[in-house]
Amino acid sequence: MRGIAQGGEIVKRTLLLITIIIMILSFSACDLNPIVNKLNGNEASAKSQQEKEKYTELADGTYLYKQSSVSAENKIQFRDEQNNILLDSSDIMFVSAKWSEYNGYYIQLEFTEEGTTNFANATKENIGKKICIVFDEQILSSPVVNAEITDGIAVIANYESYDELISFFNKLVK
Repeated sequence: MRGIAQGGEIVKRTLLLITIIIMILSFSACDLNPIVNKLNGNEASAKSQQEKEKYTELADGTYLYKQSSVSAENKIQFRDEQNNILLDSSDIMFVSAKWSEYNGYYIQLEFTEEGTTNFANATKENIGKKICIVFDEQILSSPVVNAEITDGIAVIANYESYDELISFFNKLVK
């Protein structure tokens, strides 16, 4: 009788062990990182990581969300302090929504060959002055020019979130 009771106990323990192993395996298939991050107070860090995963990492360490040409309907202008138009949408070849450690979320405008020349001249002539980047008559950015910019790229930075960046990007390319 005693041997049967011990055998039954062994079967119960074996079944319990198998059940525990199955539970562990099924939990390991789940992504528990969001739960662990929330419990550890790292929820913002986890969200940032998830947003970065939507990007393509580039060789320069930046992350690219999308790249497109500017919509012909949209009016992007670069204006000097006297409100003279220095460049416009026709000078822009590509618009990119990006993220980097240095700039955070930002829009990068890449100029055409002619636009690159125009932008270099505009920045050279306005060192120490502001050039405003205007979209649909709203000033997006008005940086003071520190030096001539010859690489054909302008950046609009300071977007607070991924959603804000993408919302603006979509307006530019619609």
